[in-house]
Amino acid sequence: MAKRFYLPLFVLSLIILVAGCSQAEAPAPVADEVDEAVQAEPTEAPTEAPATPVPAGVWIDPSQSLGEINPLVYGTNYGPWQAVTVENMPRLDESGLKFIRFPGGRWGDSNNLRDYQIRQLMTHVDQIDGDVTISARLLGGTPEQAADLVKLVNEELGHDVRLWSIGNEPSLYRTMQQAEEWDTVYFNEQWRQFAEAMLAVDPEITMLGPNTHQFRTDESTNPKDVNGLDWMREFLKVNGDLVDVVTFHRYPFPTNLADPIPPREELRNNSEEWDEIIPKIREVILEETGRDIPIGIMEINSNWSDAAGSETTPDSHLNAIWWADVLARMIKQDVDMVTHFALQSNKSGWALMNRTDVRPTYYTYQVYDHLGETKVAAGSDERYVTVLAAERDSDSALTILLINRADDPMTVPFEIAGETSVSASERWLFDAEHNAENLGAASLDGTIELPGLSMTLLVIE
Repeated sequence: MAKRFYLPLFVLSLIILVAGCSQAEAPAPVADEVDEAVQAEPTEAPTEAPATPVPAGVWIDPSQSLGEINPLVYGTNYGPWQAVTVENMPRLDESGLKFIRFPGGRWGDSNNLRDYQIRQLMTHVDQIDGDVTISARLLGGTPEQAADLVKLVNEELGHDVRLWSIGNEPSLYRTMQQAEEWDTVYFNEQWRQFAEAMLAVDPEITMLGPNTHQFRTDESTNPKDVNGLDWMREFLKVNGDLVDVVTFHRYPFPTNLADPIPPREELRNNSEEWDEIIPKIREVILEETGRDIPIGIMEINSNWSDAAGSETTPDSHLNAIWWADVLARMIKQDVDMVTHFALQSNKSGWALMNRTDVRPTYYTYQVYDHLGETKVAAGSDERYVTVLAAERDSDSALTILLINRADDPMTVPFEIAGETSVSASERWLFDAEHNAENLGAASLDGTIELPGLSMTLLVIE
């Protein structure tokens, strides 16, 4: 049975991004005007408490608790068009995944879900001891069908699924599905009718939307309808009162359809965009609804094409490290749901599994599976080193995740609450030679060595 979903509370303390200001230059500081007579007299310099210096390298302060990590960030997309083979069943059990979006991709807008498909889905949800979100068919569906689906899942089959969405990437219906009537006005009307019909069956369900196909910091590049209206903003204006989690998808590549494989440095550096995207979507939500609403990224990978076999395609080791870094940045910014695309595909590089084996990105989840549940303050002054620290609920152990996006190994200063001599009972490593392996205890004396393109997780008891 799926677990109930409890949205964590957070406070949006400061909105720092303003549309169109990214190219503005900071003004030069202006010296204070000082009266000449006063200036001529000797004065005693005021005493001020010195600012607390930021430690060099990597630092962790376990005394600063930053709230819980929502387990729904450890998610993937799965649907009837995928098959988890007998060989991969144990790998799904051990994956570290905690959340499934069903049915992933556009399949759900071309097919009606059947009871046996729901039963198979819930088998996988039980395997990972996780939670699930189900999408009702929008394109080609009706509000009555959506309501019947909620009734089937929650009443007839007794699964008590709390998280629901409506349709997949409506911002592409007109261009990809030749559905001419779908502009923002028509979509917003339809979404509301569907949502109200589903809530009439079960008023306690949580509604996700709008699942647009992209969102970026530069609003001029975000999806617009045939009339030039922004899909995200128009949805929030009309349905901001009904939606419980604001959702969108993001694939940064390909930027050139003639060559879908990104250059190495572009992929490596792309993860940094999430330090701007999340504050931007919070800004948009607040402007259009007047309230803070949780955020979910329900399809994400580096590349939406079927590209595979390259050093920067989604089946590459570099992509796995890119994804580890993207997820760390989302967790730091209190994103509530993240579902990687997708669980299984025999040919396309974006899947975590093929028919008989797993791809490198699979191992990122196995490392994250050892991260604690309550974030604590941590930072790094190295551009290519990201640190995320969390206390584990079961034994209060401090867990520290370090991601090195650089090709070469790094030795960086390391301290915990001012202490440089640290003993770790476990050191988990994912790099080109280790697939999320525990290398045993480690002693650190002021520095830590991080292999190139790696994830390292320390357990400090």
